[in-house]
Amino acid sequence: APQSEFTCSLAVFKLAMAQEEANTHSINELYSLASAAHDHATISHLQWFVDEQVEEEKSVGEILSLVERAQNDVNAMLYLNDRLAQRPQESAE
Repeated sequence: APQSEFTCSLAVFKLAMAQEEANTHSINELYSLASAAHDHATISHLQWFVDEQVEEEKSVGEILSLVERAQNDVNAMLYLNDRLAQRPQESAE
């Protein structure tokens, strides 16, 4: 079962970052296999996932950095919570 209990907010985002890094590794492995097989259609398809993972790691990394700086300051964490709540929702594709 996925982890659902955490000791602090920082632990949540550290796990999120680790999961994004694992996703990136898996996508890169698939891309390498497709490249080695000269499977250009799959390479083209995987490029979207590569590009998306760059954005995902950047996004989670930025949040992780903010949480690291704010973690011991209740007011900063409340501000960060409000700021994150105002981000536009991603549409399901």
